[in-house]
Amino acid sequence: MGHWVCSYYDTQNIFIYDSATIKTGHINYDKVLHKLFPSYFLKGDVVQYPNIHCQTPGSVDCGVYAIANAVSLRFGLNPEHTIYESIEKLREHLVKIFLSEIITPFPYITRTAYEQTNE
Repeated sequence: MGHWVCSYYDTQNIFIYDSATIKTGHINYDKVLHKLFPSYFLKGDVVQYPNIHCQTPGSVDCGVYAIANAVSLRFGLNPEHTIYESIEKLREHLVKIFLSEIITPFPYITRTAYEQTNE
């Protein structure tokens, strides 16, 4: 079974945003990234795996989360500080993007606001 993640290179660091609760693909990610960015690894830099909002364990929602994280990065939002709304709302938003051909941020709240309302 496949798994989707969002990778991001900011010209200094490579980040893998992985919504799975159990991270098992790091070795495979590194192999692909070594081919894409060989000079990055020559300096001894390592790939960073930020702590982000995870999908429900056992679900197959990784593709939606990978797209949501990529769109968040496009709009200058840090996925580490983002809690996405329900998967149903994310899927509805993705359909709207496809139909309208206009990319807009997925529904979210900041992690700080989420933590304050759930204390």
